[in-house]
Amino acid sequence: MNGSLRVRLLLATQMALLGRISPNIRAISCGFFDGSIKAKAVFDGAILDSDREMMEEVG
Repeated sequence: MNGSLRVRLLLATQMALLGRISPNIRAISCGFFDGSIKAKAVFDGAILDSDREMMEEVG
């Protein structure tokens, strides 16, 4: 991944996550694979419905 694409990916991910991180989220990772942005969220304990809804809004 070139530097420009990496910066755009990180900024877009940060903007999508603003206001959507609950105390139950321990980590978020993202990457660009096969032309798509993939994100992974790691939760501490059970995933609450509100957490699931917030992550669905992210994409």
